[in-house]
Amino acid sequence: MEQYINEMTAQKQMPYFEKTVCYDEEMSFYFQKLHKMILKKEESFEKEKCFYLFLSIVLQRYSKNTPQMPMGNQVQAVQKVCQWIEKQYQNTITLQQLCDIAFLSKSTLLRAFTKQKGITPYRYLESIRINEAKKLL
Repeated sequence: MEQYINEMTAQKQMPYFEKTVCYDEEMSFYFQKLHKMILKKEESFEKEKCFYLFLSIVLQRYSKNTPQMPMGNQVQAVQKVCQWIEKQYQNTITLQQLCDIAFLSKSTLLRAFTKQKGITPYRYLESIRINEAKKLL
């Protein structure tokens, strides 16, 4: 957990939570989806995405000592990732590859991409694959 917190916040300090029970529909959605994927022992981009989105929500909304994670200006990074996905959609693509292209952490890329495009990088990849399959039909 320390590794993920450090990656997302650039701090080694573990977060502190005053609330032990949180009623949050979005957080619950990602937690349940992630739980199902873990039980099925899935290894996928989608599982990793759910984990980072869940953890990001938990830290941003409920942690008392974790600094806000800056979004910065990541428009060009997201555009670069989109262009790369459009060229490489036929290959296996990992979240780490996208982060390396964008020079962003996983959580930052997921938040920036979702904010700019309205969907996650995984959904973006799926939509490109579906559109290309339609063209072939």
